[in-house]
Amino acid sequence: MLKKTTLLFLVIFTCSLFGIKWLRGYEEGIKEGTKQEKPVLFLYFNPKQEESLKLSYAISKGHLDGLKDKFLFVEMNATKKENADRLKSYKINEIPMFILQDFEPKRKLSVKMLFIQPTQIFNALFEVYSKLGNQFMGLGDVEAARDAYDLISGIPNELGAKAENAVKQIDKSGKIKRKGSNKTDDLKKAQSYFDQAIIFIKNGSFDKAYLYLEKVIETSPKSKIAKKAQTEMDKIYDKVDKSKFLKKKDTKGSKK
Repeated sequence: MLKKTTLLFLVIFTCSLFGIKWLRGYEEGIKEGTKQEKPVLFLYFNPKQEESLKLSYAISKGHLDGLKDKFLFVEMNATKKENADRLKSYKINEIPMFILQDFEPKRKLSVKMLFIQPTQIFNALFEVYSKLGNQFMGLGDVEAARDAYDLISGIPNELGAKAENAVKQIDKSGKIKRKGSNKTDDLKKAQSYFDQAIIFIKNGSFDKAYLYLEKVIETSPKSKIAKKAQTEMDKIYDKVDKSKFLKKKDTKGSKK
């Protein structure tokens, strides 16, 4: 049991290595959700429970990576008193359990706190946001509808494909006038890529770090964060597999 518990902690606390950045604690989740205007999935788990261990292993394999860019994730250890008390106030006894809250101004009026069993996470999110997308479409708020469908377009099955198709149909309709590149949004994306790269560097994943640093420069090429990214790339240059970053040459017309 001790080995299993240790494994769970290692997996849960290093999930950022597998693409998901986990926030620590309810207050941080609320703060970031409000700041970024994103939906938040609070995961309540017990490090001494076999079901929680199995879930953490599944997460470590990337099963939730399709949601990482659209949702925020918060780990809630149910053995801690403050988390246990909060669960008790919800009258929830079953864990592991996801609790969804959305902090985007338009969506949060309709998306109430939702309790989701891990095995139903994709179905539940699709039901919530596809229904919401349909409601927004009915109200004529096409942009809000697109955002709702887009949240679940990363679900790795036919449900995600349906949501992605809905987004494509809206884009084809021309009802949304997309603005040009927003420097503020680009800087936020670049910072996110940079933060992920630093995590990879700290854990010795230099190839992945290099790719994310390249994304920083591509996203916001003349910014301060791009200069920092270039500095980090120079530091780890000798530690990466160069063949992965060579641009493919145009071989049209070449003869054997």
